[in-house]
Amino acid sequence: MKKQFITNTSVAEYLKAIIKAQGITQSELAELTCIAPSNLTDILQGRRALNATNCVTIGLVLGVSPYELGRMQSDYKITQVLKQTIAKTPEGE
Repeated sequence: MKKQFITNTSVAEYLKAIIKAQGITQSELAELTCIAPSNLTDILQGRRALNATNCVTIGLVLGVSPYELGRMQSDYKITQVLKQTIAKTPEGE
């Protein structure tokens, strides 16, 4: 199998773009969603995954689909696992 690179935008990058477009601060989003500021920072830095509750609260506040956020989180994680698996596969197999 030839090694190939898989790209996928992280949900963190997507959320940062939405936050910027809506002109709200990270602190405001943390307050509106009742997510601890440190946890929201970790989510936006890609250090913490969104859970279902985060998808719903963030989705409702930002006006985006919680299902889309959950799908993006899942797709991103699967992509990361695929990248790791492909990287471990010897060339030519």
